[in-house]
Amino acid sequence: MFTMLNVGDSHMGKTRALSTLKGNTIIFNFEPPDNVSSLIVPCVEVPRLKGCTANGAGILVVQYGLIAPSFEADARIRPSKDKAQAFIEDVQWFESHQEGVSNLVVETLEPFSYAYLEFIAASGGARKADAEIQLQDYNVLVRKVTGAIGKLMSFGKNVILTAHLDTEKDEITHRTKTLPMSIGRKLGPLMPKLFSEIFCSETQMAGSTLKYMWNTKPEPNGFLTFLGSRKDKMGKLPKFIDPDYGYLEKFLKEVEKK
Repeated sequence: MFTMLNVGDSHMGKTRALSTLKGNTIIFNFEPPDNVSSLIVPCVEVPRLKGCTANGAGILVVQYGLIAPSFEADARIRPSKDKAQAFIEDVQWFESHQEGVSNLVVETLEPFSYAYLEFIAASGGARKADAEIQLQDYNVLVRKVTGAIGKLMSFGKNVILTAHLDTEKDEITHRTKTLPMSIGRKLGPLMPKLFSEIFCSETQMAGSTLKYMWNTKPEPNGFLTFLGSRKDKMGKLPKFIDPDYGYLEKFLKEVEKK
């Protein structure tokens, strides 16, 4: 088992690399449905995992992006439970239908966390039922999102979370830092602490050919200070490697033997 946070700007190959996962994979896709068109292997797309009979489909994509947002003829914002509720029910169903699945993927942190924020606000809690998103909801959001990721990890499968990058300036030191993009300020800095492998998807031009790669090393004086592998204690992993989960899994098994 490995857990990986794969960060990177758009069109850097994060989704494309999921094509290299070995064994059956479930992608919980909170991005727009066409996001998975960058996969270079066939996949099966379904609106919900609950009740699905295509678990042995290689790559199975659960398309939460197909759940339509609220559409009313007024200017009020009405948070919706629908996407997060569907995800929660699907994960609960998967708990007793997980045979034959090797990998669980969440695409991508920002829309995933926003779905949970809407779920929290729409639930209301002690507030009025028609509440809008409020400041205290962001504290609940941290617990809910980390709890959801922890639940996926509890199944003993390989777990991958993808995230875009967000740059912000520290108000105290005035230094610019780059973090996984999320909803709220607390989730981004917390995410790298939850995963064993944190790599950045990048591209370079090799002549006239676009080359995809993973950056595996932190840059203490740069923007990406949180990259690396906790299992690579001897620093044997090259700074740039092919974005291949098969290579990564083989390397990590060799590391664990030593």
